[in-house]
Amino acid sequence: MSVYIDHVGVTEHAPLELVQSLQYGEGAFETIRVDAKQGIEWCDAHWARWVEGVNYLGIDVESKVKMEDWIHAIEVLAMNLGFTSDWMIARPQGLITSEGDFRWWIQWSEGVKWQHPLHIGRVPTVPLPDEYKPASLKLNMMSYYRSAERLARSQGWDHPVLCTKDGMISESSRANLFWIKGAQIFTPSTKCIPLHGVVRSALIDWIHPQKDFEIVEVEAKFEDLLGADGVFLSNSLQHLVWVDAIEDHVFTKLTLFDDLTDRFKLAIPYTSITTI
Repeated sequence: MSVYIDHVGVTEHAPLELVQSLQYGEGAFETIRVDAKQGIEWCDAHWARWVEGVNYLGIDVESKVKMEDWIHAIEVLAMNLGFTSDWMIARPQGLITSEGDFRWWIQWSEGVKWQHPLHIGRVPTVPLPDEYKPASLKLNMMSYYRSAERLARSQGWDHPVLCTKDGMISESSRANLFWIKGAQIFTPSTKCIPLHGVVRSALIDWIHPQKDFEIVEVEAKFEDLLGADGVFLSNSLQHLVWVDAIEDHVFTKLTLFDDLTDRFKLAIPYTSITTI
């Protein structure tokens, strides 16, 4: 995995001081899909959330780096390293070093599509309350997600389902949750402290004016997932992904989901980059 480090440029590995700062959770990050033909997806939304995350850590980030610097860094990575798949992952990190300095860098790696059948299941891990980690931000406080993933894998599942301490569905460790019942599409409300995913927000905004879909943000129990016609996940890398099974409950893929996916893809905003 190669990286672009603020004023240093492209290098094969991140310096140890930056890695150590990440390990202590003193950073904010984004995970961005960069399409080989069309460019950076949802760049404005990722930038806005990253700025909010770094500001939360006490750094006036926009006095130190601009979105144009992000875009330039991604262009340099693309020109130097190229695309080894149809899309790549750009992962900007902003962190505070042990000396109290602000540094930023972007990792560049190959995009990998999740495989089917996709199997998820409930684990006892609960998401952190807002007072410990605002759900609107992607901060380097991810150990509970990794714990949830280990528990899921121990059961033979690909991804976990996390519920709040009150038993309400919240999210998965790498994606937001949605489920379909008739023509209605449901997702956990922000009261259930899911990560405010970029694609989650974009999908909700896109569905609202549609005449043949309805989006509903709810507080719901795990059993509501099992009673759905279908379930899918969303994140910035995979877009929308059908869930084939939740524990022992198998779902048959709906044509409504395929229609939703095809139409939503047309609404993705791209920021073009120069790669030659």
